[in-house]
Amino acid sequence: MVSSKATSVAQFLAEADPARRPALVAFRKLVKSSAPKAVESMQYGMPAYSSGKTGFAFTAQKHYLSFYFCDVELVEKYAHELRGLDCGKCCLRGRKLEHFPLETLAEMVREAVKRDRPPPSMKRKPRARARAK
Repeated sequence: MVSSKATSVAQFLAEADPARRPALVAFRKLVKSSAPKAVESMQYGMPAYSSGKTGFAFTAQKHYLSFYFCDVELVEKYAHELRGLDCGKCCLRGRKLEHFPLETLAEMVREAVKRDRPPPSMKRKPRARARAK
């Protein structure tokens, strides 16, 4: 499920691959319990949650699960506990739900909500122009 056309998270979950659905439901439950005031929506074809300035999202790709965590500093802070996952700037990837330390993710979500920082800019920084001599 690279990008879903679902208009609600419930529809997204209903249309998800049955083998991946339990992991997606677990991610949803994790976010809802750790950030109960977060607003649930569909963004970029996946379930997304916003709480103040911070946000979270998750999805299932063909070969792995992804949990998007829009606080780069927290991902770096918890890097030791996230060993075993493929960690990008804001994306945590693993093949199975068991690869994700759910208690650590819940703690990170709670901390991110308290910090209330906006997601990092994903825009590329402009390159410096070469000066003519």
